[in-house]
Amino acid sequence: MIYGTVLCLGDSITFGARSEYTRAYPEELAKLMTEHYDQNWSTINAGINGQTSVDILRRTFPTVGSFAGQPGAKIGCLMAGTNDSKNPDYPLDLYKDNMRQMINIFRRHDLRLLIGTLPPIKGDEMPCFFTRESNEWIQKANVVIRELADEYTLPLVDFSDMEEYLIDGVHLNYAGYLKMAHRWFKAIQEL
Repeated sequence: MIYGTVLCLGDSITFGARSEYTRAYPEELAKLMTEHYDQNWSTINAGINGQTSVDILRRTFPTVGSFAGQPGAKIGCLMAGTNDSKNPDYPLDLYKDNMRQMINIFRRHDLRLLIGTLPPIKGDEMPCFFTRESNEWIQKANVVIRELADEYTLPLVDFSDMEEYLIDGVHLNYAGYLKMAHRWFKAIQEL
C-alpha cells in the first residue's frame, strides 16, 4: 500500500538529466520518505528536459489534476526557470506570473506545495547558456521565487549553492541530485 505520493514538477533538473545512475531527486526522495516513515511513499517525476516555465505551466493543470485524483496524493515540489535563463531578456514579470499560475493550480487542488530556487550554471560548458547573463537572470528569478514563497507562505528549498555538483554546466551529478533529495525531504519533514 502506498501511504503518500509526491509530485515533482520541473525541467531536466527534476528529470535528472546527466545523472550517472539515471536517478534524480524524485527517486531518491521516495526512498528517503519510505525509509524514514517506515511506510511506502512514491514520487512522480514530472520533469521534462528543455522546458521553460511557460512550457511547464501549460502542462501543470492536467498533470496536477491527474495527480490530485490519485490515492495518497499529498505534496508537490516545484522548480522551474533554468531554461528561461537561456534568454536573459525573458521578462521577470512574465516568469513571476508563470510561477504564480502554477502555484495557484496546486492550491486549487488542495495539495501542499514546496518551491525550490534555481541552481547556478556554468554557461561556458553548455553553449545555449551564457555564464554571466544567465546567472544574473537566475539570481533575479530566485528573488522572485523567494517573494512568491513569502506571499503564499510556501516552504522554500534553496539550491542556489549547488555549483560544485554541476556535471555539464547546467545539470547535476548523482551526488547533487541526492543532496537535492535530502533538502526537499528536510522541508517536507517540517510541513
